[in-house]
Amino acid sequence: MSTTEDEDQERHRQERIEECRSRLEKLDASERLIASFSEDVGYLLDEEVHDCKAGEAADINNGGLQAQIDYLLDVGYSEEKIREILEMEE
Repeated sequence: MSTTEDEDQERHRQERIEECRSRLEKLDASERLIASFSEDVGYLLDEEVHDCKAGEAADINNGGLQAQIDYLLDVGYSEEKIREILEMEE
């Protein structure tokens, strides 16, 4: 294996390690917060979640047709369903 391939593999390994650390940190924070609060206060976060997702939706929509199709495929829409929606305009 060449030095460049070795370096690429090491960089990729380090990225995976960092991704795992980040996920564990989020999981730890989630567990601490859940242990600290009861389920019946979840409504207090409703607006925050809505605002975050609305911003994400705006980013996807502003990303154009490719971003919209990629997102819908990622969340489970079939190619056929997307095609149905797009053909409504024709």
